[in-house]
Amino acid sequence: MKSPELGVLLGLFVFFVLTTPLMGGVSRLADMICGALKDPCILDIKYGSCFEIHFRYFYNKTSKRCEYFIYSGCDGNLNNYKLKIECQVACDKTYRTLKSRTATGRRRTVHGATGAEGTRDFYRQMAGKVMEKGGAETPLALVKEQALVDLHLRTASFGAPEIPAHRKKRLKEVIERM
Repeated sequence: MKSPELGVLLGLFVFFVLTTPLMGGVSRLADMICGALKDPCILDIKYGSCFEIHFRYFYNKTSKRCEYFIYSGCDGNLNNYKLKIECQVACDKTYRTLKSRTATGRRRTVHGATGAEGTRDFYRQMAGKVMEKGGAETPLALVKEQALVDLHLRTASFGAPEIPAHRKKRLKEVIERM
């Protein structure tokens, strides 16, 4: 190659190296502008287009409650939860306002429990916080009892998806260890 061509290539390389950090600012700006659109709780229900039957939960922004629906198995959106507690933790106002500490000491909002460990941590946070409605602290024993009642109602309710036996056992173990 000739030296002017190398100079142009070198100039482009330097330009892209210097402008790459600026692209991080663009993504932060896009997150600020479009951040609310990423919230799965404001999305409408999407039943899907396949022929399977899955009982799932979605957050109804009109009634402000988690409700169940029949999901077909594909072409859904993020407003689709296997467990009602997952939907409530992700979208319900009373659950979303609970704060927890991260390893770095910064505060963050709890956005969802993906398994038994997350559910246990959520109930522990509820036990330590002052309840908004009553204004009284909830003792840990009451929270454990409520968690077991929720688990029982969840497995006994008609039309609700069945929790596998191994998961029920694991949830009971986690609740008892609280």
